[in-house]
Amino acid sequence: MRMCLLSCFNLTEAFINGIAWEFVQTGGVEGLSKSQQDLLTRGQASLLDKLAKVPAIAKGRNDGPLMKDHDPLSTFRDLVKPFRDSIVHASPFSAPERFGGYDKLQRVYELEMPTVTSAVALTLRIIGTIHEFMGNGVGLPAWMPSRGSDGRFIME
Repeated sequence: MRMCLLSCFNLTEAFINGIAWEFVQTGGVEGLSKSQQDLLTRGQASLLDKLAKVPAIAKGRNDGPLMKDHDPLSTFRDLVKPFRDSIVHASPFSAPERFGGYDKLQRVYELEMPTVTSAVALTLRIIGTIHEFMGNGVGLPAWMPSRGSDGRFIME
């Protein structure tokens, strides 16, 4: 379950970083502000910032399809990120108050299947929303495997 949750976070990050990389490689960043250039090229922004801002920059629009304080990003932040951070940055200390003050070590051990199932659904929703916004058709990218009626991915 821990590896699945980490994979959700990593896939989401790789997907948005791929969009940024493709934009920089094909479109250039000369006409962008310094903060936009940094967001696309320096990798210093949070995943939530990238998910909210990169698609809009890549499409030359003011707003993207997702906002940090609205679903699905707010749920991703509140549900997936604390578990991910607890696993990746394991510690017997609590997270800082500004990040919720939760017991990081306890999170490592309290992960349950409904949370992982939600993480997968959120990941697919975020990727699908951005994929459609980028003008690549409805649904998920072609590289994403289909899922069976039981929710499992079909690997052919």
